[in-house]
Amino acid sequence: MQNIDWSEIYVLIDNLWDGPLDVVRSGTFNAENSKLIRDVLSSIRIPKIDPLPRKFVSEIWYLPIFLERNKPKVQTVNSAEVAAEYDDLCSWVFNKVNELIGD
Repeated sequence: MQNIDWSEIYVLIDNLWDGPLDVVRSGTFNAENSKLIRDVLSSIRIPKIDPLPRKFVSEIWYLPIFLERNKPKVQTVNSAEVAAEYDDLCSWVFNKVNELIGD
């Protein structure tokens, strides 16, 4: 089994919360934020281990919920095209988090 640097993964996730996800709180969303979120989550490679570290699960499980809760703000502040891109990101993040932490 490969040795995982969990601290590096935690930094990546924290940077999401302090960067593009912090911007989403205000309803602001753009293609750059979407790409950053997708790139960071795509870069996380972990083997299927049981149990996953509690800290990892606690830092990542809320991402899809957070994005869904901010959907009305994003739809109000942005164009229909941007809102559709945000919807796509919400679905993608839900699936990615499911893949990372399991069902």
